[in-house]
Amino acid sequence: MTKFTLPWKTIFKITRTEADIISQYPKLFEKGLGKLKDSQVSLRVCDESPIFQKARPVLFAIRDKYETALNKLVEEDIIEKVNHSEWASPIVPVITPDGSIRMCADNSGTINQFCKVDQYPIPSLEDILNEVAGGKRFTKLGLFQAYHQLELTPESRKFTTINTPKGLFQYKRLPYGVNAAAQLFQRTMEGALTDCKGAKAYMDDVLVSGNTEETHLKNLHKVLTTLQNKGLKLKKEKFEYRLEKVEYLGYTISEKGNSPSLEKVQDIKTMSAPTNKAELLSFIGFANFLVPHFAEIMAPLYALLKKVGRHFTLMTDHKPLVSLFDPKKSVPQLSSARIKRWALLLAAYDYDIKHIPGKENCAADFLSRKPGHRKPSEEEQVPVQVLLIQEEQIINSKTVKEETAKDTIFVKGTKIYKRRMEYTT
Repeated sequence: MTKFTLPWKTIFKITRTEADIISQYPKLFEKGLGKLKDSQVSLRVCDESPIFQKARPVLFAIRDKYETALNKLVEEDIIEKVNHSEWASPIVPVITPDGSIRMCADNSGTINQFCKVDQYPIPSLEDILNEVAGGKRFTKLGLFQAYHQLELTPESRKFTTINTPKGLFQYKRLPYGVNAAAQLFQRTMEGALTDCKGAKAYMDDVLVSGNTEETHLKNLHKVLTTLQNKGLKLKKEKFEYRLEKVEYLGYTISEKGNSPSLEKVQDIKTMSAPTNKAELLSFIGFANFLVPHFAEIMAPLYALLKKVGRHFTLMTDHKPLVSLFDPKKSVPQLSSARIKRWALLLAAYDYDIKHIPGKENCAADFLSRKPGHRKPSEEEQVPVQVLLIQEEQIINSKTVKEETAKDTIFVKGTKIYKRRMEYTT
C-alpha cells in the first residue's frame, strides 16, 4: 500500500461522532446569536391605528433579574432603545426553570389585533413523513433562539415596541408572541433550504435523512454548509447525529417505517378524559397530528368549544356599562364585585354592546317597572361558576389598620412615639 500515492488517511477517515461534525463547522455551533444574512422579514399591519399600553409594574423580588434580561436583549442586538413610539405592548416576565427571566411581550391588545398573518402552510405531519420515508440514517438539528435569528425590516420595528419600567424598546429581530411569526419563520427556513435534498424544516427543527450512509452524510454536510454560510447558528445540545431511528413530532421514524412514539402511546393510554376547555384544546392539538380526517371525527368535541349561542348585540341605557362590559377590554381592577360577576357571565358569549337612550328602551323599561308578582324560577336564573377570582380590592382605613397591627416593628415604633408625646405634654 505504501507504493500508492492515494490519500489513505482521508479515505479511511469516517466521521462517526457528533464532535467530529461540530469541529468541521465551528461558526455554526459557537456561542452567541446568529443572523440570517441578506434577508429581512416584515410585518404587515392592516390598520395602522396605534395602540399604546403602559408598562406593567415589576415585582421587587425579580427586579434585578428583569433588568439583567432586558440588558441581555440589548447586548445581543435583539432590541434597541427608542425615545418615542405610538405603539407599545407591556412585558410579562416569565421565570424559567433555571431561575432566569424570559421577557415575553403581551401583544394580544396591540399588534396581534391588526397584523396580517401570512397564509403560508405549515407542513403537515403527513408531508414530513413522506419526505423522509425510506431513510436509513437521520440527524436532528435545532436552531438557537430561532425567531431572533431573523432580522426585521426597519419599517416593521415600530409595531413591536415594548413598554418597560426602563423605557421603550423596539425589536430588531422577529419577536416571539407575534401571531404572524410562525408562518414568516417557516417560509424563510424552507426558502433557505431549497437546494438541500433530504432535509425537512419544521419551525426551529430540521430533520436530515438519507437512504444510505453516504447519501445521509452528503445531505447533512450540504445542510450544515448552507446554514453556516447564511449566518445561522445551531444548539449543540439539540444535535443528534446518525440515528437509525428518530423521535420526531410524536412519531418514531426509521428505515422500517413510521409508527406513533411508544412514549406518546403510553401517555394516551393512561391519560384521563379532558374535563375543561384548556384540557380539551390540549388533547385536540396533540391528536390532530396522529389521526387522519381528524376534523370530521372531532366535530362533536369542537362543538363543546363554541360559545353559547350566536353573536348578538347587547343594548343598555346605562352608558357606563358600554365601557365596563366591552368584550375587547379587561374589567377595571377597581370595579365592584357585582360588575366582575356580570363580566364573568358575559365572557361566555359572543357579543358586542351598544348604548340606547332610556326613552327609546321602552320595552325593557316597561317590564322593569311592571314586573308583576311572579318571581323568577331557577331555570330562568343563569348560574355562574367561578373557578378562580383574583381581586385587587380597594384599600380602606380598616384594611390599613388591620395590616399595620401585624407589623411588629411599626407597632413598637408607634408605642415609643406615643410615650414621648405623653412625656412632652
